[in-house]
Amino acid sequence: MMFLDQFRLAIFVSLSLCSIFGSGNVLAWTEVNNCEGTNGVKVPELFSLSSFSTEQVKTGSTSCRLAIAGGSDGWASFGGTMMFPEMLQKGDELWIRLNIYVPESFDYTASPALKFMRVHTRTPAGENLGYLDLYFTPDGPTHWNSALGAQDDSPYYWYYEALPKTQYPGDFEADRIRKGTWESFEIYYKFDDVAVDNGGTGLIRIWKNNKLLANYTDQVTLYNSETLADSFFLFTYYNGNAPKDQHLYVDNIIRTTDQPTNVDSNGYKFIGGDEVIITASPNPPSSLSVERLNSGDPLR
Repeated sequence: MMFLDQFRLAIFVSLSLCSIFGSGNVLAWTEVNNCEGTNGVKVPELFSLSSFSTEQVKTGSTSCRLAIAGGSDGWASFGGTMMFPEMLQKGDELWIRLNIYVPESFDYTASPALKFMRVHTRTPAGENLGYLDLYFTPDGPTHWNSALGAQDDSPYYWYYEALPKTQYPGDFEADRIRKGTWESFEIYYKFDDVAVDNGGTGLIRIWKNNKLLANYTDQVTLYNSETLADSFFLFTYYNGNAPKDQHLYVDNIIRTTDQPTNVDSNGYKFIGGDEVIITASPNPPSSLSVERLNSGDPLR
């Protein structure tokens, strides 16, 4: 009976997501970690100092509490890695969205900045080619903006480790992290070793609280035409080590290659919304598959 209930739930989730992400390519996939579990228990998909928590919750009954020890770089303890169901390559698209709550006491000072949302790239043989990285920058004019040729207080920066070209999304006053409240971040990648501006399709878009912070058409997203993207890293490494014992919360971690049906104010496709909400009846599926459910999801 339990297996049957799990099978029915998997079918329900698969059908429900159709109204948000469309039918799309039958090879497209969507994975959601909704951070639902037993309070205080480790989140199976994330690193060692992660746990389900009722302390701050965006939706449902729990969130994912991510902790780090003072003096630690956080590797294998802060955040986590999420493998994609299949390798992504030139021509593929990816959307990642999550909710985050940064407590007032959290100090995100890092040297030079705090790694946040990261996509790992590699060769077909498995050799590391670096990460597509979105960072939190320290508060204030503490980093060099090569585009401006001056110190700058941009709240974030982005670059691809394989081919560094630093981008500075957002405005410090309008877009910086707001502590003590839930916020959302979303990032979109069109994978190509040639940027849109140079005749390719390489493209990056970044949203905060559904506001578009960046639409980079001058940036490659793969090292070369053979490069693969295999996983999403959430935090994972604290540059310069954490200044103290501290924690923050995330909820509703969504990764999808299935083109969303929502559009932002510019007409760009994005997941959007505060959470996954079904707003229309799904079309009958042309094919049916059971999606992998995260081990932390309750099946009651």
